[in-house]
Amino acid sequence: MTTLSGPEEIVKGLKESGVDIVSTLPENATTKLVSLISKEPNIIHVPLAREEEGFGISSGAYLGGKKPAMVIQNSGFLNSLGAITELNIMCQIPVLVLISHVGHPGERYVIHPPLARMAEAVTKSIELPCLLIERPENARAVVKNAQLLCEVSKLPVFVMMAPKLLRD
Repeated sequence: MTTLSGPEEIVKGLKESGVDIVSTLPENATTKLVSLISKEPNIIHVPLAREEEGFGISSGAYLGGKKPAMVIQNSGFLNSLGAITELNIMCQIPVLVLISHVGHPGERYVIHPPLARMAEAVTKSIELPCLLIERPENARAVVKNAQLLCEVSKLPVFVMMAPKLLRD
């Protein structure tokens, strides 16, 4: 049996969930994941200049019958709170948001741990589901469960991806 990497398992989970459009803001930790998404023939890949754009694009895609997802960093998630609350929460527009969880234990950059703590605290304060993927072997199931929760709740669901998962 072939073992898939974390990014490969995430892409499999997206495909098996029916996600057909993914907006991404590439950064160092998500390079492999974004590259795999961009090569998927059944997924429309939309590169972003700013994270908040992704919530507008994803919302429009959802209203047009698509199943959207996003790949962003936790600092960009924090920058996007206006769009998340005013558009996605108030209008009940679901989007699966995969967040590179820089600052997760084992992170080597001293500036990142406060971002991780803030992102976790913010997801709790806006009362939206936030799941964590740390190992490739459960990445696909977490992505699929998160997408299902998105569809049922009609709200954004956040999945924090540990940096080690993205490097494997």
